Amino acid sequence: MIAWMLYTVIVGCCIVAAATAAEWLLRVQRRPIRFVWIIAAGLSIALAASAPLRTRLAGHSPAPQLEPASLVLVQTSLHSVERRVPPSLLPWMIVLWAVATVLVALSFLVAYRRVRRARSSWPV
Repeated sequence: MIAWMLYTVIVGCCIVAAATAAEWLLRVQRRPIRFVWIIAAGLSIALAASAPLRTRLAGHSPAPQLEPASLVLVQTSLHSVERRVPPSLLPWMIVLWAVATVLVALSFLVAYRRVRRARSSWPV
């Protein structure tokens, strides 16, 4: 039951994200948007209601068990990276990551403003 509830929430969030994007695109084209949300609501209800049926029809097999050896490999890889990166570089790496994130966000903002400014001169 909990798996079905989690599935429903995840699928619903994905549908809402897709409907939001579709709504934005339709608003840009000045088309009606109410059908996007009607379809999104119907799709989320249909997928949630049909999930148990689809599971039975697919002959759901149990999930494969996680092997502990794979976790050891990940831990070994992390430890080898930690040994090779000097502790004095860690603050600089965090600052570099933060600056890169801000630069990417600013580039998106600049591109958005340019498109918005150029949109006023586009033919209808």
